[in-house]
Amino acid sequence: MSTAQTQSPELQISDRLARAYRFRILGTCFAYPGLGDGARIHQALEAAVCPQTLAALPSGSAVLEAWAAVDDETLRAEYTRLFMGRTPCSLHAATYAGSTQLAGPGPLLADISGFYQAFGLDTSDEDAERPDHLAVQLGFYGILLVKEAYAISEGWGGHAEVTHKAVARFLTDHLGGWQGVLLPRLREQNAASPYPETAAWLDEGLADECARLGVDPTPFKRPLEDPLQADEFICPHGAGGSARVPAEQPVHFEHREGAQH
Repeated sequence: MSTAQTQSPELQISDRLARAYRFRILGTCFAYPGLGDGARIHQALEAAVCPQTLAALPSGSAVLEAWAAVDDETLRAEYTRLFMGRTPCSLHAATYAGSTQLAGPGPLLADISGFYQAFGLDTSDEDAERPDHLAVQLGFYGILLVKEAYAISEGWGGHAEVTHKAVARFLTDHLGGWQGVLLPRLREQNAASPYPETAAWLDEGLADECARLGVDPTPFKRPLEDPLQADEFICPHGAGGSARVPAEQPVHFEHREGAQH
């Protein structure tokens, strides 16, 4: 029996919520930055005072300092250069994992979407990212941890166990594969802060999760061109329409009644 399983319910809840906060912040860091997002992310990081969330991981302080120094214009320009369109730093899992499947990325996207729907998070056309986007996956992982914490708080042992197993499986089958993927590619591209520091924090967070849950995810393969990324289109967020992004199947989380907790 793991240490986490022998903790009091209060400590288990605190643990899940601290980890959820970490991954929700990481998801925001890897989403397209809107005006003022740099400052908001820095404020969120400053609020991460729990050692389990920020200070316990070596790169936590570097991430906090990196996000304190960014300005909106530089942040959006660097995000566009590094992550949008045809890039070696793609934030879409299909670029890495989907290319190894004979059937293409379709089964991968369907499996990820199945996780979202099983926990009451339907996809719609109201957001700009595909289900396999790193920011979406990080946000969902945080939601799973919150759901697990809620089930523990309500004394719903069965729901807590189901959610715990889903956390481990999603980490094994999907999110855990991102470990070690972005940081070397960002360094090759001479990426500016805060993205290398955030990628290092991501790697540490994923390693910590894998150790906690005792899982060994299959690492992503060498990236191939994402078959779902068509020729570039004008980004609706870009100033003056100058930023360019690929066509995507969007995802937006919406709660459904009767979903698992």
